[in-house]
Amino acid sequence: MGLLTGEQLQSLVDQDNLVSTLGFSFDGKLLATAGDDLHMEIWDVASGVKRYEWPAHTGLVNALALSPDGILLATGSDDYKVKVWDVSTLTSNSATPARAVLTFELPAEVKSLAFSPNGKRLAIGVNNGTAKVRGFATGEELLTLRGHTDAVVSVAFSPSGEHLATASLDGTVKLWDTNTGKEIFTLSGHNNAVMSVAFSPDGKRIATASRDGTAKLWDAESGQESLTFFGDGSGLNSIAFSPDGKRLATGGDAGVRVYLLDMDDLVTLARTRVTRS
Repeated sequence: MGLLTGEQLQSLVDQDNLVSTLGFSFDGKLLATAGDDLHMEIWDVASGVKRYEWPAHTGLVNALALSPDGILLATGSDDYKVKVWDVSTLTSNSATPARAVLTFELPAEVKSLAFSPNGKRLAIGVNNGTAKVRGFATGEELLTLRGHTDAVVSVAFSPSGEHLATASLDGTVKLWDTNTGKEIFTLSGHNNAVMSVAFSPDGKRIATASRDGTAKLWDAESGQESLTFFGDGSGLNSIAFSPDGKRLATGGDAGVRVYLLDMDDLVTLARTRVTRS
């Protein structure tokens, strides 16, 4: 979709299966998708042509993440596995398929993934309520984060990489120190599962989206709630900041909403209680 006009730019017609997760490469030229056929597919965004396809897992792929340098693609599945693929060859016309360079076994279904900003660590949200952080130098498990009482369905590193936010079906978001593994605080305020969490590009704010139909903005340092966005009551599944941090988009049962006010203005509105609380 064109962001200025809403015009559809491309349709990937060869994907006949349910698309369970997708993600752009950092240069925006390629789109990775996973479907209920358990395959990964790589598409050329400009032409809409499927460039590569390969069998990835033996269970539904719930999450994928591309490394900041575009070399690695991590996929997480209901088969209790995370696989890390070398996709550096996929930017050429080579027919060589991606190869799995690492495979991690998890104690339950994998629900979410995120690379650290430096690409050296991978956060993994697991269906048993834990989150794990793995290192790529040795493939070792660096941290196991325990505290949620239900599946961790979204994970996000802060821009500095020093903090990790985890969102859960238990209705809370937790912030963790990625050096020590200690919990810093819990964000409680939603009345249903929190499906998505994101940091603002400057790291000062955390945004959350919930099945209770609201999105919330929080102060990343204090954990204080700054603002609640009320939609039409339909459940929300995802949330994201624009790269400049001045726009916030939510996706849910009723479609996509983009909040166009400057984020600083939104916080000012919240403080003056112009919006609902």
